[in-house]
Amino acid sequence: MDPPPHFANERRPSRGAPQSSGSLLQRLPVELRLQIYDCLFPSKPVPYHGFDAGALRRDGQPSSTKVLRLSRAIHDEAEAYLYARTTFEVRIHPAGIVLCGGRHMTFPEYDFGKRGGPDKIHGVPGAWKALLRNVRRLDLRITAWVQRDLFNMVCKYVAYFVSRLAADGAPLAAVRISVEWQNGVTNFPISRPTVDMAQKLLAPFAKLQGVGDVRFGRIDPLPVGFAYSTGYYSVTEDLQYAELKEGLERKMTERRTF
Repeated sequence: MDPPPHFANERRPSRGAPQSSGSLLQRLPVELRLQIYDCLFPSKPVPYHGFDAGALRRDGQPSSTKVLRLSRAIHDEAEAYLYARTTFEVRIHPAGIVLCGGRHMTFPEYDFGKRGGPDKIHGVPGAWKALLRNVRRLDLRITAWVQRDLFNMVCKYVAYFVSRLAADGAPLAAVRISVEWQNGVTNFPISRPTVDMAQKLLAPFAKLQGVGDVRFGRIDPLPVGFAYSTGYYSVTEDLQYAELKEGLERKMTERRTF
């Protein structure tokens, strides 16, 4: 089994003679080890919400990462393969950044004596290290609210997440980004997001250069959700959303300059 193309530059063992020491797995040819990893690791994206081990594989068998504990050499090789082939879902919303079974990676600092909600973001110590160092495939799902305070909070979380990836992570193989807009009110008239709001929300992603494949899902709101007061978007707005996607895709796929 050939490894994914983006695994070619990862740490891999020599094809020389089998080692006389170490586990039996280490003495197998690298091609067989990759097939074993392929049977153990997730074959479907790892969701940001709760899941069981069997939900991560298309064959219905439980996934396992226990092989990472066998030895340092196996850990390094298997970890690189795991992150090279697995997509991790990340959700960013007003309460924080969530991935891998609902684990929050950040928390806000509230000052209840001030208006406007939390103004500081704290990463959970140690929780980012493995993700940022190894992740190669991301499915980012952003839930943005029309209300100003909540919208600004989501913008802060997006900027924080992107800045950490840009500073600590390696170039990504694939990124998918989509936005779900919430109006959050029950009274009329219902306000709606604008193209300028989408631009502000997504602008930080231009810092992620060297991404192999960038795809945007929907970043404009569904007309049905805001149709009571606004109707459908105009052709001009549709073009502006399309231009925003194309511009970000172009910037994100540019090679990094050092």
